[in-house]
Amino acid sequence: MKPVEVAIIAVSDEVLSVSIDYHRREASAIKRWTADRPVVDAICDDLEEVLREAAEMTFTDTERAERRKQTEERLTSLGLALFQEIMKEEGDTIRAEAGDPEEGRCLILKIDKALAYIPFELMHDGSGFLSHSLAIGRIILTEEVETAPSSGDLLPLKIVIVGDPTDDPAIRDDVEREISAVRGVFAGQKAYSLKIASGRGADRRFILSNMPGAAVFHFTGHGVVSEDPNCTGIRLQGGRVLSGHALRGLQRPPGAVFLNMCTAAPRSAWKGSLGIVETLLRRGVRACVASLWDLRSKTATSMASRFYAYLLRGETFGHALRRARLDTIRDKGLHDPTWAAYALYGDPRLTLLGEPVSARRARRTLQALTVALGIIVFLVASLFPRAVHKERVGTDAVHPVGYLLVESHPEDATALVDGEAGARTPGTIELPVGRHHLVIEKQGYKSWEAWVEVRESVRIDVHADLVRLKP
Repeated sequence: MKPVEVAIIAVSDEVLSVSIDYHRREASAIKRWTADRPVVDAICDDLEEVLREAAEMTFTDTERAERRKQTEERLTSLGLALFQEIMKEEGDTIRAEAGDPEEGRCLILKIDKALAYIPFELMHDGSGFLSHSLAIGRIILTEEVETAPSSGDLLPLKIVIVGDPTDDPAIRDDVEREISAVRGVFAGQKAYSLKIASGRGADRRFILSNMPGAAVFHFTGHGVVSEDPNCTGIRLQGGRVLSGHALRGLQRPPGAVFLNMCTAAPRSAWKGSLGIVETLLRRGVRACVASLWDLRSKTATSMASRFYAYLLRGETFGHALRRARLDTIRDKGLHDPTWAAYALYGDPRLTLLGEPVSARRARRTLQALTVALGIIVFLVASLFPRAVHKERVGTDAVHPVGYLLVESHPEDATALVDGEAGARTPGTIELPVGRHHLVIEKQGYKSWEAWVEVRESVRIDVHADLVRLKP
């Protein structure tokens, strides 16, 4: 079953145009209506006040339960009001049409970038918050993607983790805790290699040289929001900002980006300004998770690590984020607004490797059949060892392989292995176990060469600093 799609367009400062497509097979099922934008903005203002108070909430044990209850009731009440104004009476139909719960319900919101500040994930249909029961993804209605997303066909896949370049002492421990948690999720996964930097080491050069071609780019630290999209992005050392403007020429974009950062800007600053998020999406990033307001650091770390854990289990981006929300609410409570802070930009049906749900199911079926066949072969080998041995005589042996992760400065050089082109730098090359001759060439630079010993299932990092030839 296809997901429900809702398009929300800002016709003017007064009116929002809303249309919903249920993708029914028998006939077109598109409904259209308008919403009062000043009413929506007023609800968002009230939500911002509740969220700010909740993030700063401190109380004694005697008033803890009552304050939590009040926050939860206000979030629910405002969520109901937001849903009623935007979705009108479509709650029952959305639940019925969004998909089988066992298959995973999906809601795709196609919105103007000028409406990205609206916390659609907090809409409440009377039965619950939409983001608790539906995998929600936002598609920004903007120009077409300028480049194709990274194919992700090179193994091991690169995971880049960047921690607060400003090295702010106030959040240093929180940043290190999050880096450790995310590293822990991917540790031991042979398909992934980690590139990690924090503090002064996480400078502009590190980010720009490691972001291209990454399977995941994860950032934790301070963000900057401005009415000028070119000043909205990641805060660097010395008050500098890595904005969308700096990434307009990004080639081989990462497959997924997670921006786990706080901003001091009010909600109004987000109007019309997606900054770095919009640029990443236009350059071809398949999925971007970003926060809409300030976060509680420990809860944010828990959300991120759980999100990645579900992704590695084969969940889609949308349902990985949904499950992480529910886990966080179970542990921290509904009153902690961090669970609702995250928005997923991109198709919620995609998985970490970019395959749709249907392809993932087919892959799982194939894997199950492969396991079953392996069990049968094992049983036959146990019962008839000689016969199996005879069957294997004359078959090709499976040669063990290892990996070279080849990088160079400057990048975009050619790596040749044993005289044959292997990859462009940075890149990963799969090679048979043994000794190989590696040459890295780039026009205008002296060739770099070395012998490398490739070991089974081991990744060897090679970095070549190329020397420019004299004119």
